[in-house]
Amino acid sequence: MPGSHLEQILGTADAFRQDAGRLRLRGLYVDVDRRRRIRRPSEITGAEMSCQLARPRQVASPAGLLRDPGVWPADPPAEATGFSRALARAFVGAGGVRSPEAAAAVALNAIGKLHQRTAAAGAG
Repeated sequence: MPGSHLEQILGTADAFRQDAGRLRLRGLYVDVDRRRRIRRPSEITGAEMSCQLARPRQVASPAGLLRDPGVWPADPPAEATGFSRALARAFVGAGGVRSPEAAAAVALNAIGKLHQRTAAAGAG
């Protein structure tokens, strides 16, 4: 899978997350929109809700390609497997990472620790 395709999947998921957050807030509070109109929770339409409920399916469909065995190398190098596991452990340990900056910090920390372990194993 080209990196641009994965980037598109993640970008779409993030846009949907932001839209869902805005709709959730619209459902709770009276607000003024960009056109200076007052928006009430009762104004959310069935069509808007249907659209929001369909979005997870739109994201999940292309993301399902990530589970396709043909996308990944059949026998990845041990370094790649170790790197993937270290990143996965770091993100699971970090809990709910909410921003790109926080995700980058988790990844950099995990990479640093992996590098230190690798260097120590090579020296010993």
